[in-house]
Amino acid sequence: LAEYLRYWLPDEEIRFIPEWETLAYDIAAPSRRLIAERMASLYALSRKQYRVAVVTPASLLKNILPLTAEQQMTITISYGTELDREDLIRRLSGIGYERMTYVEQEGDMAVRGMVMDIFPVGSRQPVRMLLGDEFIEELYYFSVKDQMKTGSVSDLTAVLFPAREMPVITDPYREGLEWFAGNYGALNTVLDELNPGMVVINEKLPMVLDRLIGDCERMYRSRGDKPSPPEV
Repeated sequence: LAEYLRYWLPDEEIRFIPEWETLAYDIAAPSRRLIAERMASLYALSRKQYRVAVVTPASLLKNILPLTAEQQMTITISYGTELDREDLIRRLSGIGYERMTYVEQEGDMAVRGMVMDIFPVGSRQPVRMLLGDEFIEELYYFSVKDQMKTGSVSDLTAVLFPAREMPVITDPYREGLEWFAGNYGALNTVLDELNPGMVVINEKLPMVLDRLIGDCERMYRSRGDKPSPPEV
């Protein structure tokens, strides 16, 4: 539905906020691609970057952190940014990035000396950073297949969305309990965070309409003396 609306409304920013497609007690976690789309849409919502949202009832009513917290969890890096490597690794681990030998999919990071590869959630390509003593000396996209640079972009700014919707709790017996005690009551839903004047469309609306039209057609056919319903 979102793609259909983008076709007919090319000048309008339209975002899809998918539901998790898993239950709270499921062992399997939502796919990284799904989390990426959710986090990118929620981040854009917090910055009021779109007015039309396609949702499902489940995604609209699911508990989320306040969007101000989602903004704080999002990391932005660019050429010349001053940062500490160990602190960046700690922050990325805290928002769900996994340390690997090589990055292969969204949410991966790899560290080799002062070279750091990150595959940002929601990005089509990973980025590579060459770190100096205090600053990012080089930042560019590269290919997963051959690990080669795909273009030098010194003005690149990479937005590192969280790879999960809740921060990683390192000590579940101390920090975890304290964190949930302090933040559980502050959880919102997407419905709470909608901006004034937004248009929200149920992603399942076409199926609802198809069923309604089908029911109407069957009702008309059951009345043999009545004309057929008008074409929709």
